[in-house]
Amino acid sequence: MDVKTAFLNGPLKEEVYVAQPDGFVDPDHPEKVYRLRKALYGLKQAPRAWYDELSKFLTSKGFTKGLQIHQSPRGIFINQAKYALEILHKHDADHAGCIDTRKSTSGGIQFLGDKLVSWMSKKQDCIAMSSAEAEYVALSARCAQVMWMRIQLQDYGLHYNKIPLYCDSQSAIAFSCNPVQHSRTKHIHIRYHFIKEQVENGIIQLYFVRTEYQLADMFTKALPEDRFRYLVG
Repeated sequence: MDVKTAFLNGPLKEEVYVAQPDGFVDPDHPEKVYRLRKALYGLKQAPRAWYDELSKFLTSKGFTKGLQIHQSPRGIFINQAKYALEILHKHDADHAGCIDTRKSTSGGIQFLGDKLVSWMSKKQDCIAMSSAEAEYVALSARCAQVMWMRIQLQDYGLHYNKIPLYCDSQSAIAFSCNPVQHSRTKHIHIRYHFIKEQVENGIIQLYFVRTEYQLADMFTKALPEDRFRYLVG
């Protein structure tokens, strides 16, 4: 589509008539008028006709979400920023997802044996400066829950070490396994750093799990049919 003449490409649904333009007057029927098949500049129906024609073209090419159109001296750029953000959210890369506070959301589940005993999806109480930091805060919160349950089991004479904790962020795992504080982590509140001590003492053992196998994610996002069938299969 030639965007420069966009208003001339929209077919009209209404009946619109115009007088014969100069130079194209029928000498045998000068009183007759022309019926427009497509819009002209200045016609009030032109913007709607152009929009409908453009929408039909774009949807035929697979565009289904809202479009963002940006005009600059280099040209007109059409993108799907909203759709891209939804994809990031789907794959757990929506750092600072809350538009009001810019806080991230933690999600986690806890098993006792093969039984699900705890699930959590909660907005964090601090603003993370990176996605890795947000995952680190979430990992620390899960560790606190695990340590609480470990203490309860000790009252029944059950003692556990090397408790597996799964996370889909290798950066967060690296933060937790590194006992040294550096410039990227020293600003994080001290109460989130106790997981380092638990890892160092051998109480907690961290494992990386890919996003598609991260069970906690299915509680915080819409569950596709194929993913549901995989989980129950």
